[in-house]
Amino acid sequence: MTDTVENLEKLLAAGKKAQGAGAFAEAANLARRALTLSAHEPRALNALGLALTAERRHEEAKEALAAAVDADPSSSKYRIDLAQSLIIAGDLEAAEAALRAALDLDPRSAAALHALAWIRKVGPNDPIIGQLEDAKRAAGAKDADYAKCSYALGKCYDDIGEYDLAFQHYRDANNRPSSNFDWRGVQSFFDAIKSVWTKKFAEQRREIGFPSDKPIFIVGMPRCGSTLLEQKMADRHGVASLGERPEILQMSDAIARNHPRHAAYPDWCPDLPAAAWEGFGRLYVERFEAEHAGAQKFVDKNLPNFAYLGMIKTMLPNALAIDCRRNPVDTCLSCYFQDLTQHPYSRSLSDLGRVYRLYSDLMAHWRELFDIASVNYEDFVAAPDEHIDRLLGASRLDKPAGANDVRAPRPVESWSAVQVRKPVYGDSVGRWKNYEKHLTPLLEALGDLAPSRE
Repeated sequence: MTDTVENLEKLLAAGKKAQGAGAFAEAANLARRALTLSAHEPRALNALGLALTAERRHEEAKEALAAAVDADPSSSKYRIDLAQSLIIAGDLEAAEAALRAALDLDPRSAAALHALAWIRKVGPNDPIIGQLEDAKRAAGAKDADYAKCSYALGKCYDDIGEYDLAFQHYRDANNRPSSNFDWRGVQSFFDAIKSVWTKKFAEQRREIGFPSDKPIFIVGMPRCGSTLLEQKMADRHGVASLGERPEILQMSDAIARNHPRHAAYPDWCPDLPAAAWEGFGRLYVERFEAEHAGAQKFVDKNLPNFAYLGMIKTMLPNALAIDCRRNPVDTCLSCYFQDLTQHPYSRSLSDLGRVYRLYSDLMAHWRELFDIASVNYEDFVAAPDEHIDRLLGASRLDKPAGANDVRAPRPVESWSAVQVRKPVYGDSVGRWKNYEKHLTPLLEALGDLAPSRE
């Protein structure tokens, strides 16, 4: 018995380490091995659910997370993890029930309060505002819970039109300690990309890649409206939604690891032979053909791919690349209002403006080298079908572009999981004007990209 317990604990510890390192398949396998020792161990069931979620196997993940709740009904955390899975799946009613059950167990759970505030419209007298205020006061200013409560309170006060109070809480959330963001390092990276990917360099490599026209890449800044665009495209016959896929960045990293000098992107690009460009393009397409056998198109909306468009358009010269754009101030402000841990620049209005300028400049460079389609979010929400018809026509979709499939809701893993379940609306257009007096650092950093303040 002692050996079984020790082995169980070792497997759980190893699985946690694997999950933290991003080895999600390994983490799932370790959780399954733990379940062979204790079939109803809630920690193993929860760990399996989290690993499967990271692998985008959402139905299996939901089952494992629900089993963890059944195995240990006293755990607030397991109910919150289940709620997150339900939000991804679009079952917001069940997610709210799970979050309220979590709050019954732990009334000051910042994670539960944050998620609950996010999935519903808050009214002026909603008790969640008081709950969040209490939880924020109970947390230390350096605590992650303090930030969660601050983001949630910002959203609540935005819902009820108390914009100064909302911004105060968003500022609290973003003022917490963090590693310094090196925006000049990002500028150097983008400068290196433009230095390598010259017009001559691109012309020398034109048409050497894999000629499939199945891939569609949506790129841009976070919070640009890409999830809505992807979901509306995937409503059409023959179009599969991939979500935010890491394959392009993984391929780039793999090439760097195997380069004789371990040269990072973009420095390895001049050394890659033509056959390798074609091979990586083929590998990408075959990867998703195996998952979506009947699809004519598949949409990858990993937004940071905008820095890798030279690589993408050389590997896959017939792929459609779409630059999804939204008002720069609305884009940056929406980033500031979210806990975008993978984008550390989002905590500073000045850094957001600087990074947006670098993105815009690099996209202008790519347009000089390749055919890049564009979608303006404000125009898109006004006439979505017209824009989808144009884009899918440009990608040479065989079936009539106006035909829609009747489909069950697809998993949505981004912060837009709630918004995209609603009818297309333009409520977020021009939202920045509610906060204009607080935005001087952002507007100055954006410079001539900022809209007129008149």
